[in-house]
Amino acid sequence: MRIGREIALGLAAAHKTGLIHRDIKPANIWLEGNRLRVKILDFGLARAAESDDTFTSGSEQLTAEGALIGTPTFMSPEQARSEPLDGRSDLFSLGVILYQMVTGKLPFTGASSMSVLLAVVTHQPTGLSEISPPLPAALHSLITRLLAKDPAARPVSADAVAEELQQ
Repeated sequence: MRIGREIALGLAAAHKTGLIHRDIKPANIWLEGNRLRVKILDFGLARAAESDDTFTSGSEQLTAEGALIGTPTFMSPEQARSEPLDGRSDLFSLGVILYQMVTGKLPFTGASSMSVLLAVVTHQPTGLSEISPPLPAALHSLITRLLAKDPAARPVSADAVAEELQQ
């Protein structure tokens, strides 16, 4: 709960500056020191929320149109479909991390990147109650909402997620 809350607080800080991380995954979460303070790493794919995924600097294209940006098993459905993103995309990725933390399994898998992306976009993960020990109802509800296919069904902000995890 503490680690999830600290990730949410880090995302909230990034989102307040207008940045979307676009690659939230365990490999980009650092637990520092004896207290295991959470730090979010690798903002190399981060982009401004209101911009598109094609950026140019002079004649150099930094992100090719239609290129896969991010890690399929942690991508939101809208990111997998190359749709416009906001902070709720990072919240979906946080939901994947929390799901994995409580179950020991990824919610979306496949034999290839394409099959994983198809699962992210079209399949519902195995219910938490089917593969994990009983969870507090509030945590179960939060993870389920974070993994909603429709961004509008997810919590409204990383701050809201942090608040729920605090409670």
